Amino acid sequence: MLVGWLATYPLDVVKTRMQGGEDVPQVSLHDLQVPLISARPTLDTNPYQTIVSTIIHSYHTEGVGVFFLGLAPTIIR
Repeated sequence: MLVGWLATYPLDVVKTRMQGGEDVPQVSLHDLQVPLISARPTLDTNPYQTIVSTIIHSYHTEGVGVFFLGLAPTIIR
């Protein structure tokens, strides 16, 4: 049971963040400023849209420990 939680807990953290655990401000068309030469501008700044973007954003902003926050109480339970 312990090995199962260790293997799946990081993915549960990602799933929870993608389901709306984090509030990210949205950009309106009026606020969007596009440089003259630019790749496709994105209107949606939510970093929790895909599994990969969620993992990358979480890791860069909070470090690897973010994927194991709350694991101890889960294991004790």
